[in-house]
Amino acid sequence: MNYSFSERVKEHIKQIPHGKVAMYGQIATYARNPRAARQVAWILHSSSRKDSLPWHRVINNKGRI
Repeated sequence: MNYSFSERVKEHIKQIPHGKVAMYGQIATYARNPRAARQVAWILHSSSRKDSLPWHRVINNKGRI
């Protein structure tokens, strides 16, 4: 099945284990668009509450939320 970029991002965010973090760029790369870190941030911002995404496990390249 061919999922959209947003769906792939959400699935990767949901799979981040408890106690671990991932960077926006890593998630974009896993979702098959390595230049889309800003889109990952937007998806996380707009969907974290309604999709119960663990937003606190995603950090920027400086190690900050």
